[in-house]
Amino acid sequence: MTHLCTRAQAPHLPLPTPSRYLPSQPERTGAPPISFLSKLFGGGSNAAKSSTPAEEHEGYRIYPAPTKESGGYRIGARIEKDIDGETKVHHLIRADQCQSPEEAEKISVLKAKQMIKEQGDGIFR
Repeated sequence: MTHLCTRAQAPHLPLPTPSRYLPSQPERTGAPPISFLSKLFGGGSNAAKSSTPAEEHEGYRIYPAPTKESGGYRIGARIEKDIDGETKVHHLIRADQCQSPEEAEKISVLKAKQMIKEQGDGIFR
């Protein structure tokens, strides 16, 4: 059975600090946390250079844009369509990864086509 006491009853005991109860955290190095958001929304510099031109599919333009990650290449694509004289753009980013940039480009296009088939112009909302 644990006996809890107040600070007035035991002034000689040290005050608990969070570091006693939590595992020590390594020092953060590298880019600040905001860089994660930048990469997530297309500002990252890890985008693999796509050698594939835009692919037309049902009036949409699909630009494969896989991103280089530590475990391979993350599936991603830019989907565009001209609607009422305005070019609408959707950035597709998936958790899937591939080992080669060529395979990632191919799968990025397939996933973009699947999204177009399922959602149509709703992807631009």
